[in-house]
Amino acid sequence: MPGLEAGEWVDRPDGTRSREVFMNLTLTHPMGPKNSSITETQTLRAETVPGEVYFVDVDTVNGGIPYADSFSVVLHFCISKVSGSAVFNTHFPLHFFRSSSRFLKESRG
Repeated sequence: MPGLEAGEWVDRPDGTRSREVFMNLTLTHPMGPKNSSITETQTLRAETVPGEVYFVDVDTVNGGIPYADSFSVVLHFCISKVSGSAVFNTHFPLHFFRSSSRFLKESRG
């Protein structure tokens, strides 16, 4: 992917490994910004068993997006081997740094 820069994995004292990934994306929504710089902190959790199951947490910060300084998206991936096939599970909660009521008031006009 053009504009993608992935750092090296670093072992951490808590048994996890982490790296930072930077990317620039072109956005196509007519009312928003035309591009965004994204920073991901990817963490391979200590419970990972190579070749069997991988647990990855990804904390994402979007630059240049309106209200992006008010929240971050945290992705949780689990990739496991079941009967010779890969199973991919994910969930992605939003973490708000400020009250979400601001969004509702401003979106209603």
